Amino acid sequence: MEMVCWNVRGLNSPAKKDALRELADSMKVAIWCILETKLVHVDTYIIMRCLGPAYDGFAYLPSSDTRGGIFIAWDSSQVLISNTVLDSNFITGYVSPREGQPWWLSVVYGPQEDAQKITMMEELTARRGLCPGPWMAVGDFNMILNALDKNNSLLDRRMMGHFKRFVDDNALKELFLHGRRFTWSNERENPTMTKIDRALVSVDWELAYPECLLQALSTNTSDHCPLFLSMEDQLQPRKRFRFELFWVKLDGFLDAVPEGWTCEESITDPFVRLDVLLRNCAKHLTAWGQRKVRNIKIQIATANMDALSIFGEASALRVNFTKSAAVLIRSDEEDEELVRQVLPWQMEKFPVKYLGLKLGIKQLMRSNWQPIVDSVLKLMPGWQRGVVTRPGHLILVNQVVRTRPTHHLIVAEAPKWALEKIDKGCRAFFWAGTEEIQGGKCAVAWKRVCRPKELGSLGVMDLYKQGLALRLRWEWLNWTDNDRPWQGLNLDSGKDVIKAFDSLVKWNVGKGSQVLFWRDRWINGSNISEIAPLLIRKVRKQVVNRRKVNEALLFHAWTQDYGCNQHGGAAPVHKNVGDNAPNGAKAKHGGCSDLVVGG
Repeated sequence: MEMVCWNVRGLNSPAKKDALRELADSMKVAIWCILETKLVHVDTYIIMRCLGPAYDGFAYLPSSDTRGGIFIAWDSSQVLISNTVLDSNFITGYVSPREGQPWWLSVVYGPQEDAQKITMMEELTARRGLCPGPWMAVGDFNMILNALDKNNSLLDRRMMGHFKRFVDDNALKELFLHGRRFTWSNERENPTMTKIDRALVSVDWELAYPECLLQALSTNTSDHCPLFLSMEDQLQPRKRFRFELFWVKLDGFLDAVPEGWTCEESITDPFVRLDVLLRNCAKHLTAWGQRKVRNIKIQIATANMDALSIFGEASALRVNFTKSAAVLIRSDEEDEELVRQVLPWQMEKFPVKYLGLKLGIKQLMRSNWQPIVDSVLKLMPGWQRGVVTRPGHLILVNQVVRTRPTHHLIVAEAPKWALEKIDKGCRAFFWAGTEEIQGGKCAVAWKRVCRPKELGSLGVMDLYKQGLALRLRWEWLNWTDNDRPWQGLNLDSGKDVIKAFDSLVKWNVGKGSQVLFWRDRWINGSNISEIAPLLIRKVRKQVVNRRKVNEALLFHAWTQDYGCNQHGGAAPVHKNVGDNAPNGAKAKHGGCSDLVVGG
């Protein structure tokens, strides 16, 4: 059984009705769900005019003035829909297919105002309580569920939160949409695109139809794409046509295009004729290209391998050319055009995703961290609330959810709001199995839950401390491994990492060319701030981060860093530092290299 759901943006014009009829004749599905009809009245004639005589059953929700309107039409030879009920913004009916398990269907057209959206979700929740068994809610909800459902960072996070709570409270799952990332566009030069059309199903519905497939179709008559749902579908991937950029530079290309641009004269429909012309031309160009250039795949692979051989040797990574992209730093249009000519790949800009990580030349913004937070919280769906016990919640939180952001925490410090949001979701799921929770339902504070088991707690991972410990490794390698390819770069590990590193290590001074005089713990396991805390306040930060021990001790150059000489008011401090310095450091030139050891 198959079904189509489509926001047609009005059926008042004959052109829209003709477009819907043409699509219906080509698909022959069992159920049609048409949204935003803008029709106050729907009768048998309109159904036959738009879909054909095969659809002998229908139910409709009239529009309000020039907005809204829904109708459902079905082919009774394949399926029956009974017990239809009309609510403010959706129609609900009991679907009984000729073969398969019956289920409830709610077809939704979401309103524009936020207050009405909240009311609609409350009505859907109430309707779900009256419809036991498998249930599907499909249509244009006019809301996004995640930050990835929109192509820019202008997000209504308040409504996103309401929508997520609705999905979790009703234990729903979203069917994956094949074919497109977004379902609506404002069709401007710099378009805004969102995914507001979707299908939400209960767990028992998914178990009843495990081989279902939801696809996005193309259309030129509406800014929404139709959703095509097949209950039992076997994927049969087709070989796609790929236009090679080098074809236009080969002799005979301009002659090959008109030779393949042919179509039978009997085909008069302009859209069908264009489709046939494109298909015939694609087949002819593919055959012409294979004849013109032999073993083209091998030649392209060889050229790409030469271009990235240096990168492969440096990173020890095997390059996948089909997934490669060029990212330029501080480039202009001429640079981009030159790269396009040499490397025929897609061009991307920072921030980009590399090996699963979000990388950028500037600090990542909230819109870049939001998808990471959403992917973590998505691992705790509301439908698991009633099927997993509290010990199971603990295992899911500690072994699955808390380990998901580890890959990002190795290289970047997560903002405070992101860690708090993840902790908030984990706390609510662990204690109550919900998305949000009040403090009275928590037996103990979350910080106590995150303490080690040796201290009588549950040992849930503290993400802040875990990230700090992971990033300490880079600071350690920066001092101990000079063979790293990134050595010499001015890498900022973060204030917290540097403070933690300085408190955990001490230096055995040799030549003093690597040890920082003002910052590192080289004086019998202590640093200057511990010996003379008032003195280091007078030293500029740049000097603190650059002055080496061998430079500072040569002719007592360190006394010039804070603006005093050794005979001035800082003489007692000068003597104190000199007395505490190790013997090897007092010499002008040491005989061995510096060594950093654990504190």
